[in-house]
Amino acid sequence: PFQNPDQILLYLTFPVCVSSFISDGRRSLGVVLIVIPMFLLVFTFKFSQTPFPIFSVICVVLLALISWRVSVLIDKIIGQIVNAYDSTIAGWAQALELRNQETEGHSLRVVELTMQLAKKMRLPADRFDHFRRGVLLHDIGKMGIPDSILCKPGPLTDAEKRVMQMHPVYARDLIKPISYLAAAVDIPYCHHEKWDGTGYPRGIQGDAIPFEARIFSVVDVWDAMRSKRSYREAIPETQVVEYLRTEKGRSFDPQIVDEFLNLLKVPEPVTRENSRLVLSYPPRRLQR
Repeated sequence: PFQNPDQILLYLTFPVCVSSFISDGRRSLGVVLIVIPMFLLVFTFKFSQTPFPIFSVICVVLLALISWRVSVLIDKIIGQIVNAYDSTIAGWAQALELRNQETEGHSLRVVELTMQLAKKMRLPADRFDHFRRGVLLHDIGKMGIPDSILCKPGPLTDAEKRVMQMHPVYARDLIKPISYLAAAVDIPYCHHEKWDGTGYPRGIQGDAIPFEARIFSVVDVWDAMRSKRSYREAIPETQVVEYLRTEKGRSFDPQIVDEFLNLLKVPEPVTRENSRLVLSYPPRRLQR
């Protein structure tokens, strides 16, 4: 069936090189290292009396080199696009913080700590990029909240709280139609849900709350409580730790709280006096 060595070279190389070019051109170099010795072996035993097809061999090598180079360029372009998207996301987060100055730096502060906790909780590595974007955009829905409520220096009325509690829904409506960000929607939409079902906007509980949102909610409260707000002073770290312990099984997934405090290398429970102090702050006013 084989009439000449060029035909064998074509059968051996062309389909594999083309598939490599489509999926990952760098594999073409490896294909050449395998195919050329195989071709030389077949040529020696079957076509030793015919002229060696040096031009065809050169074409195969060039095809592999071209597909490898194109793959490198495509990876570079995709990397630039992804960096541009992620810079835009970070810009959105900073724009929101400029509007609501009392949370300045909050989004950026919680990113690294949240990612550390995600790794400790064995979140799949292929979710990390979506997780990071969700953290940066966790409060993007507050863009839809009026300044009179978002920046109010005192406690919110019941009606104002209902408006504020719509910001996760606004975040979902903003993010979900964007295919690049759709996989990151769980944190902006669900980070105010509570383990016992008393959170918002849907009141879901336990494992029904997305895992990423459960992880982030602990870090979010940790940073928010330790920061000064218009309606309260910053809360001492020891009291924040005791609050997290108190809210295990109520606001937070107990396992995640334990892993978070272990990550921070927090010593064993503080005194009962500190426990009474932290609980003197009504939980609904710790963050909005």
